[in-house]
Amino acid sequence: KKGTGWLKAKTAIAAAANAHLGEHANVEVGWVRKVGEGLYRDVYASPVEGGAATNRVELSDVALVPSWDAPRETDERVRREVALLRRLAETDLPFRVPGWAEAVEESGHTILVRDYVDGFPLDLFYGSRIGVKPWQVTGTIAAAVHATPTDALKAFVPVHGTRLAHAEACLAEVAEITGEPVADDAVAWIRAHLPPEDSSCLVHGDLLPQNILLDIENPPALIDWEYSCLGDPAYDHAIATRGSKRPFKQRDGLARFLESYNGAADQELR
Repeated sequence: KKGTGWLKAKTAIAAAANAHLGEHANVEVGWVRKVGEGLYRDVYASPVEGGAATNRVELSDVALVPSWDAPRETDERVRREVALLRRLAETDLPFRVPGWAEAVEESGHTILVRDYVDGFPLDLFYGSRIGVKPWQVTGTIAAAVHATPTDALKAFVPVHGTRLAHAEACLAEVAEITGEPVADDAVAWIRAHLPPEDSSCLVHGDLLPQNILLDIENPPALIDWEYSCLGDPAYDHAIATRGSKRPFKQRDGLARFLESYNGAADQELR
């Protein structure tokens, strides 16, 4: 039902905190507030206290509650995302990810609950004068994601064997849109610019600035891995720049981004 997201979030957070701290943790969930929303998920946060009577711990948890019109495949993506986050939390990465995550079945949907990650969304720094270069932050993080070893991740994300296979899968989705001149032009352009059959890599899949969090005392964080896969790194580049004439609000934003990416990557992207 509409308007009950906070209640679903509170129930899910309590269940996840009990699973994380132990079934006898005597969890207390504080005030639940909505802190954001995505295409099909609303984001709620709450302080949590739990643990044994002599060893209480305080947590800050986040619940990503599917909206009432979320497609059914959202549940499967959530379960994959939780498994991926758990694996990434055990991996030595140059950026932060949530330290733990749980999938909770509630009201017919699967809700992702994870620890709250500190930081300010990168888009808040677009055009700022405090020395943050969003194109550099994004390029460096993208290169680190794409360099992540994939052998242990194949069980947790959709796998495209090559960059070309991923591009062809995207092409098939766009080709289903008929009677739209823009879609026809996109299909023609993709067919004329297919990538090589290089090996695929880890792709975040939603590399928007609101998913990159900056904290002055810690490395950047990368959240919302729902659309991750093994595929073409150029997919992340397209999401990051979004076809804008002025990516990152810079006239030469694309060139700056690619320079940062190629400077941090093992090899230049073709």
